[in-house]
Amino acid sequence: DIKLVAEFCDDGYTGTNFERPQFQKMMEAVKAGEINCIIVKDLSRFGRNRVEQEFFVYKYSEDYDVRFIAGNDDFDTDKDDNELLIMMKNWSNEQFLRDTSKKIKTTKRFKQQKGLFIGGKAPYGYKKSPTEKNVIVIDEDTAPIVRDIFHLALDGKSCRQIAMILNERQIPTPAVHAKINLTRKGPYSGKWSSERISFMLQNEVYIGNMVQGRSQKISYKSEKCRKIPREDWIVVENTHEPIIDRG
Repeated sequence: DIKLVAEFCDDGYTGTNFERPQFQKMMEAVKAGEINCIIVKDLSRFGRNRVEQEFFVYKYSEDYDVRFIAGNDDFDTDKDDNELLIMMKNWSNEQFLRDTSKKIKTTKRFKQQKGLFIGGKAPYGYKKSPTEKNVIVIDEDTAPIVRDIFHLALDGKSCRQIAMILNERQIPTPAVHAKINLTRKGPYSGKWSSERISFMLQNEVYIGNMVQGRSQKISYKSEKCRKIPREDWIVVENTHEPIIDRG
């Protein structure tokens, strides 16, 4: 007696995030009266944040008369009135995510302490090695620009002046070069800034040191990050070929 209306899937998103685009699209369809039943494989597929999970399941079930079914958990709001069951399963799912997050964080920190690169994109001037995992090598397309920046600084140019020179030369910024889609766009988007130049001039990666752990997620439930004090960064010396001489 169930008619399939649509399928929603958020690949690559954590279950703790209920701002997932497809999830929000599904909720809009519920509010519009286009959906009156949600079916998931199990409760963890719907979400792994216990408080928000229970809010969505019961709030929408009541307010919009929506039936909720979790197949593998044998849960159906039309047949069950067992809040304790869903609370226990949601707690278990959240604990699993917490434990997994701890293991991932420990593994990442171990790799960082060994000087292995674990970032998504290599620092400007470098690229990921095509043959070795967790290793960066010099990018011959952008390394000359890094050298120019340091030479200009040695010649007495300020960070602002260097940024203006690069913009006049129409040199793509690190974000543009890496094809990073900026969420906030303004009049200076795609332009070099004095802050970017200052950051590069102070970055030890260009003398062959691996610098990681500058920021950390607030918690496994949040995508927000907090800055880590400089003295707590993980710095491993002589891990890759330098672009700039130490002298």
